[in-house]
Amino acid sequence: MRLLLVLLLVGAVIIGSSEGSSVDVTKGDCILPSKSGSCRALFRRYYWDARTNSCKRFAYGGCRGNNNNFKSLDDCERGCRKHFQKTPVNSIKF
Repeated sequence: MRLLLVLLLVGAVIIGSSEGSSVDVTKGDCILPSKSGSCRALFRRYYWDARTNSCKRFAYGGCRGNNNNFKSLDDCERGCRKHFQKTPVNSIKF
């Protein structure tokens, strides 16, 4: 019985840690403005600022935000930087 409980807890942690994965972030998500939402919590989150091509911190209220909302700086950079990297001139094939 305890083993089953431990396995269920481990499974829940694994599923919870994959929430908000940056794998499926689109360029359209990254150009959205930061949106705090209408709730009043103060969660530290990150959004991609397309004007500066970098992630910035903002306060998220906890509901009604948008997809440009990442739990960590690393998630933000992994999700959006790939959409805005400039191709070096010497790597263009003619």
